[in-house]
Amino acid sequence: MDSDEGNQKVLAGISSSLKPGGKLLLNVLNASFIFRHPENDESVDVKNCIGYWTEHYKTEDGHQQSVQCSNRYYTFPEIKLRLQEVGMQALDAWGCIAGSF
Repeated sequence: MDSDEGNQKVLAGISSSLKPGGKLLLNVLNASFIFRHPENDESVDVKNCIGYWTEHYKTEDGHQQSVQCSNRYYTFPEIKLRLQEVGMQALDAWGCIAGSF
């Protein structure tokens, strides 16, 4: 999503779609990652925990294109609060190195 508001709308939709007692497995990027590895992004908005970078690619007809990308990183307390705001609760949390799911 492009914004926290968009992310919250998605969570609200998920919350209303779950059966009573249903569970959601949510994978998020940990905010501490961008502070330990700022080199992974071209720029970082530390206030909002967003990393930005540019992806370059060639189209099928060989033209060079680029697209601006971003990742929103979250803290666990922030995720807990966002879940509570839509009537859900965090039951547990785990961490891993990116790509080692």
